[in-house]
Amino acid sequence: MKIEHLLSTRDFEGTALLERMAIASDILVINQVQDVPEKAYEEFDFKGNRVRVYSYQERGIGISRKRALAHAQGDILLFCDDDMKYRYGYTKIISDTYERMPEADLIFFKVDRIHSGIRPQAHQSYGIRPVKFFNALRYGAINISMRRASVEHMNLDIDERFGSELFKSGEDSVFIADSLSKGAKLYSSSESIASVDLSESSWFRGYNRYYLQNRGAIFYRVSPRYFKVLCAQFALRREDLFGEEYSFSRMMDLMEQGKQVFKRSFEDK
Repeated sequence: MKIEHLLSTRDFEGTALLERMAIASDILVINQVQDVPEKAYEEFDFKGNRVRVYSYQERGIGISRKRALAHAQGDILLFCDDDMKYRYGYTKIISDTYERMPEADLIFFKVDRIHSGIRPQAHQSYGIRPVKFFNALRYGAINISMRRASVEHMNLDIDERFGSELFKSGEDSVFIADSLSKGAKLYSSSESIASVDLSESSWFRGYNRYYLQNRGAIFYRVSPRYFKVLCAQFALRREDLFGEEYSFSRMMDLMEQGKQVFKRSFEDK
């Protein structure tokens, strides 16, 4: 069972980055650069593991993850970012879990967050538990592992409109929701495979109006039918993360604005 990382990064630092991340399996790197190098594709060995690097002159985590899925070759795929560090023995944890769970299409493994500030840690119950829609959107891309055969069979892909200049995040939430809508069997594991440093973020700038508008666009894309329910539950659970000026009604209004931006930008074209 071949495990392959799908790494999205900018200006790839080569083996120095792989050392910091403690990579111990094959890895596909989508390298976003200002100027495409002469070798837009290269391949080399790192501690007995295959490293493939594709370089593109573009920006956006959504298109990066989309390209990664298109080029993936491993049996089990892991989305990852360059601020992660993997734990010793993580490949065995992943392989053993998939062998015990042959019905699983996606498994969310625990990734410990450091320097997370006010951003809450996703709670993962002890052991291996099924994941349904009501608790699926708490997970991020760095928690996602998946069988490539399931991805191809269900024609799963990244919606590159999210994780873009217009909507800074949400490509992972949309991918998870699309997986469920297509019948994928999702599970969470409480075993930690890595840690991630959240002291810097390419998209998170605090709990503000832009965050809420982004959430509104995500919720509408995920489920137009239950859009208001998703917004209401988010406002009720997360109101304490926002300032006093963000009342429940204000939060709902801003998420509605995000929905309208999404509709104007994409649905009307």
